[in-house]
Amino acid sequence: MSEQTSFTRFENQAFPTFRMKLGKAESTEDVKKFFFQTLRDLFDKIFGDEINFEREHIVLAPGETPCLHIAEALTSQPAFAHAMNDSDLDRVLERFAQAAVNRYIHLAKNNEKTNAKIRG
Repeated sequence: MSEQTSFTRFENQAFPTFRMKLGKAESTEDVKKFFFQTLRDLFDKIFGDEINFEREHIVLAPGETPCLHIAEALTSQPAFAHAMNDSDLDRVLERFAQAAVNRYIHLAKNNEKTNAKIRG
């Protein structure tokens, strides 16, 4: 049985700040921006310079399961692939993505209501 690495410690450090940022998000674009910034910081702590992470490598997918898409440009990088296969990184990313998607959907619905009130 292989030993699994856990990144929950990094998640627990980053999640409170992430939730605070999500709470201050005023648009779906803010949600996407905060999601990217948080993952960039998380990956810097986990991988350092071992991976190249760009905004388009992980995309939120509200209404889909899973609620994020990871580009092959990221999954083909050895350090990232190893972490995804031999750790809880996939579950950590899913929890961040789920929190972001929940806020994204909330803001999208409320934006529709706000626009309807302005027009009406």
